[in-house]
Amino acid sequence: MIETAAVLLTWILLLVGTLDLGLVLFRHNLMQRLATEAARLTAVRGANATPQFVPWGPTTVEVSLDQSHAIAQLLRPLALGLDPAQFQVRIEWPDGGNQYDQRVFVRVRSSQRTALTRFLPGDGDVPLQSTASARISL
Repeated sequence: MIETAAVLLTWILLLVGTLDLGLVLFRHNLMQRLATEAARLTAVRGANATPQFVPWGPTTVEVSLDQSHAIAQLLRPLALGLDPAQFQVRIEWPDGGNQYDQRVFVRVRSSQRTALTRFLPGDGDVPLQSTASARISL
C-alpha cells in the first residue's frame, strides 16, 4: 500500500512536471514569435517608410500588450488567447536612429506560473524572455 502511494505520487509529479514544461515551452515559443514579429513590423516602419506605415522610433518604446499603443494592437492577436497584460515588449534602436540599414532590437518578457509551486524554490513563476533584432529596410 505504501509502495503504491509512493510510486503513484512519483508518476503524478512526473506527469504534472511534463505538462508544466510543455506550457513553459509553449509560452517561450509564443514570445519568440512575438519578438520576431515586432522586429519585422518595426523594420518596415523606419524613417523612410511608405505612406501606409507611420514611422516608429527612434525613442525606446515599452508597452504591455493590453495597452492601446499601435505596437500592442498589432501584436495582441498573436497572444493566442493568453492574457495580453502578461507580455511586456521593449523596442530599442541601438544605432540611435530609424534610418535605412540601422538596427532595431526587441525584447519580450513574461513569466509562467507552474503547477508545482509548492515543490519549487521561490514563488513558482518561471521568468521568460525572448529577443529579436532586424535591420530597418524602409
